[in-house]
Amino acid sequence: MTKWSGTEMELLGWVIVPVFVATLLNPLASQRIAFTDALLGVNYLAYLHLVAQYRHHTQVIMDFIQNCLEEFHCFGLILRHSIYTDGL
Repeated sequence: MTKWSGTEMELLGWVIVPVFVATLLNPLASQRIAFTDALLGVNYLAYLHLVAQYRHHTQVIMDFIQNCLEEFHCFGLILRHSIYTDGL
């Protein structure tokens, strides 16, 4: 894999959430909470990734980044659990 440019990384940030939503479109009732948590985790990760690329960060932006990071850690647990249990 070659090094990605900033534009390519930004496009990934805009594409990954809709792709993830489409992939998890119709969960079973038993999967609904885990799927929702996974979608929220990916959503916060995408926000974090996109906002962190700003050239200048005000205190408001830094607070937003901190919030995204905290929320990702809450909802991202399901992603880590899936990777470890599914062997991905």
